[in-house]
Amino acid sequence: MGKRVFNMVSVVVLSILTIGLNQAMAADPIKVGIIKPLTGPVAYDGNNVVRGAQIAIDGANARGGVLGRPLQLIIEDGQCVPAESVNAAEKLCVRDKVPVIEGAFCSSSTGAVMPIIKKYKIPLVSGISTSPKLTESGNEYFFRAVGTSKLFADAFAKAFVENLKVKKVAYLVVNDDWGRGSSQAFSKAIEALGGSTATIEIFDANETNFYPFLTKIKSLNPDALYVVANTAPAAAIAKQVKEVGLNVKVFGEGAWTSKTFMDLAGPASEGLYGLVEYAPTIENDLNRKFVDEFKKKHNDVPDKYSSQGFTVANIIAEAIQRAGAPDPEKIRAALERTEYKGIAGTYRFSKDKHQAFGFNIYLVQLKNRVPVIVQEAKIERPE
Repeated sequence: MGKRVFNMVSVVVLSILTIGLNQAMAADPIKVGIIKPLTGPVAYDGNNVVRGAQIAIDGANARGGVLGRPLQLIIEDGQCVPAESVNAAEKLCVRDKVPVIEGAFCSSSTGAVMPIIKKYKIPLVSGISTSPKLTESGNEYFFRAVGTSKLFADAFAKAFVENLKVKKVAYLVVNDDWGRGSSQAFSKAIEALGGSTATIEIFDANETNFYPFLTKIKSLNPDALYVVANTAPAAAIAKQVKEVGLNVKVFGEGAWTSKTFMDLAGPASEGLYGLVEYAPTIENDLNRKFVDEFKKKHNDVPDKYSSQGFTVANIIAEAIQRAGAPDPEKIRAALERTEYKGIAGTYRFSKDKHQAFGFNIYLVQLKNRVPVIVQEAKIERPE
């Protein structure tokens, strides 16, 4: 009798210890750092990246986590300010001891963070920053899961010149590495096809009054206006283009496919062209599931920012699984073996520059508030 009681007690104690161990494991998540602008002029776009990333993290956790452990986003506000982004990276590397970071949105901020991740040997994956010079730096801890402005220009400049009869282009772009780099890449591609540049106008991120720029551009009589801007300024530009009577084709990089942009721009969004990494109208099962989940959680339609957050978080989760441990160096090596089948295709990284390739990019036109895909191009090889 005493032996039976002893055995029963032993079983109970063992069960309690097992439950406690499982709880301890469940409470020991693998941290994934993320640096985005949560405040400031591009806060809406930065928060949308985080929303997309969180859907990916929640999905991974619902499938049992990674390496038997849940993933946890450690979110920092870089404000799209290089100094603030550097502070965020220092905190994530030193205090939070994350083994990998997603970020840091604006190309200038990502560039400022890159020496930090090299110093601490923590891999950084960007799904937003498109400045070509980032992957030219030779930083072995940096990976870019998005096309550069040059790749967009090479893919779609011919369509504008030959199909849309665009010859003379004026540029209105944000004053950062993204805006300047994109205007340089696209103007070079248009000029190589026999087109010309009317002017390149550069505005600060906080600008709201674009009338002086647009009035000057109108006087130059271009065929098209190329804009590089995040959601709020892009919407303001679209409306002010109509108000000054600038009757030209408007296209460019930015948040052209988002519901928020169309809400802000109103009727002025009709007919605009966007060079984008994503459109909610992409026809495949993964995108349909992502759109449904995003609508359910946020009562909104995902845009390029939320889709890129989703894509990069999934790339990171798969890399941690392949690495076999949340070890930065092993994750870095695992990222080099990426073959992530995502919404826009299969993502791989080049060995020399860690520039992603193998996925699609899209030229869309807004028609009745729907981003209609006009043309898609596959990035067959990295730059």
